[in-house]
Amino acid sequence: MPLPLRNLLLVLCLPFLLGAAPSRTYTYTTGQTIDPSQVTTNEDNIYSYLQGGIDTYSAGSVNAAAIADGGVGTAEIATDGVGADEIAAGAVGTSEIATDGVGAAEIAAGAVDVVDMATTGTAADDKAFVADSSSAGTWRTVTDCTDTGGNHLNYTQSTNSFSCGTSSSTTATVAVGSFTRDQSLASATQTVSGLGLTPSVVIIVCGEDSTSETSVGISNSTTDGSVFNQHAVTANTWFASTAEAILTQQTAGNSVSGDIGNFAVGAFDIVWTKTGTPTGNTDCTYAAYDF
Repeated sequence: MPLPLRNLLLVLCLPFLLGAAPSRTYTYTTGQTIDPSQVTTNEDNIYSYLQGGIDTYSAGSVNAAAIADGGVGTAEIATDGVGADEIAAGAVGTSEIATDGVGAAEIAAGAVDVVDMATTGTAADDKAFVADSSSAGTWRTVTDCTDTGGNHLNYTQSTNSFSCGTSSSTTATVAVGSFTRDQSLASATQTVSGLGLTPSVVIIVCGEDSTSETSVGISNSTTDGSVFNQHAVTANTWFASTAEAILTQQTAGNSVSGDIGNFAVGAFDIVWTKTGTPTGNTDCTYAAYDF
């Protein structure tokens, strides 16, 4: 005999119900006369279950085809209703996200950082994370570039790379000062300090305070040179030296010479050599340059 409509509904509904499904009070066998009251009891079980709400859906029973476009929006999702626990690993990929579907308006402040970007390399000492684009970055080594001889750190956008520049400025600082040397003193080293810079080159002009002794010299602490007046020995004569930055000739066999021995922070040394028995003072003015 044909099944009543209520029995048909029962058959159609059962495949979609899982979890805490309603129980069947009565079962039927082929050829059995079905008691209407038994059918009613079984139907009441289903109705009671549906009225309480379906707690579980069959896997795959709800898919994109079963959801009307726009049917599920923010109003249908409770705050914090969908979290990491509700999303299977790999369930949301590029095919599930419409073009331009996720923009700045959809991302909370701080929600996406470098951890979420495609990253090349690993963090390590002396490395900086450089964004190569809006979605990828690379850990890049920052080259050693100490301030020696005008070195400076460069960054090239086209290659996202760091480099060390070695071009130096032609600007120089200069310190000008003076000092005196008693020519009667024995050979020794004299330190001229208080320059306020570390010299690269020193130019020195010296003269004895009561005679015609005059010397003009230059030094880079390695190579010295000067020209000096020998009027006291031979009238109206000058000589050049490639060994001393200072040389004053008082009389034949009596002179004082000075070599620049060392450049230091704020100072330079003069190694004095006395020949014979010169007297008086050698007064000098210097210009020390730091390039």
